[in-house]
Amino acid sequence: MHASSGAAGDGPSGGAVLARSLVDLLDVAPTDAMRYRLERALADAGVTTFTADGQLFDPVRHDAVDVEWTDDPRRERQVARTVRSGYALGPDVVRAADVLVYRTQAATADDRGRR
Repeated sequence: MHASSGAAGDGPSGGAVLARSLVDLLDVAPTDAMRYRLERALADAGVTTFTADGQLFDPVRHDAVDVEWTDDPRRERQVARTVRSGYALGPDVVRAADVLVYRTQAATADDRGRR
């Protein structure tokens, strides 16, 4: 889980910590009614959801959960698809979006050659 803060060395704001806890509860909410109430509470607190389809992969905002292979080098390191939405509270990333990232065989071979 990633979180950023406004000042160097400071942890996430109290609101971001609370929002993170509520976002975590969304994943295990036993009923649609509870999920709806949690989503409303997050929205009322200013928490927004985000997806990343087509964006350049950003390790602060995105967690790569798998790779989508492509032959198009222009798509290298672009987000192919958002698997699970991310959440943000202003500039703080409450939960990074889980994404599939485009990779090419050539780029992967280059990465292996640098190790």
